[in-house]
Amino acid sequence: MTTKRTITIVDDDDDAVVEQHRGDELHGEETEVVTATPGPWHFMRGWLAFLQGAIALTLLAVLSLLGFRLAFALAGANPANNFVDFIYDVTAPLVEPFEGIVNESIEGDSVFEPETVIAMGVYTVAALLVIAFLSLIKSAPTPEREEVTRHRHQQIDTHA
Repeated sequence: MTTKRTITIVDDDDDAVVEQHRGDELHGEETEVVTATPGPWHFMRGWLAFLQGAIALTLLAVLSLLGFRLAFALAGANPANNFVDFIYDVTAPLVEPFEGIVNESIEGDSVFEPETVIAMGVYTVAALLVIAFLSLIKSAPTPEREEVTRHRHQQIDTHA
């Protein structure tokens, strides 16, 4: 007697799998439902992934603002313009710790602010280190096992 095996995913989270073993019509059909309940570490990994994404998004926003500041300074943008003034005001606290490390280069209205470039580099390295650390924590072995529950149901076909 040969038995065919069919595996069907019950829901999108892969929490339950139904295995059906089909024999001939005299023996009927057997169904096994396997339910895996993830442990707390599974959820922690999800939050760590969310935190990595939030840090990456924050880094992108900070680098964008600092890039606008650098471009406006290099282009000699009018600081009386509302948008240019907004960018300078928002990025001033981000650049302030790095002022005075290297002297500014001024040519006409164009100003090269090395502190902006240094700030971009420092924030990038810091964010990437935190993301790498979170990735390292996420890749650690699971400290506990998932709970698996099996239910078997056999139905015998009496029509023959």
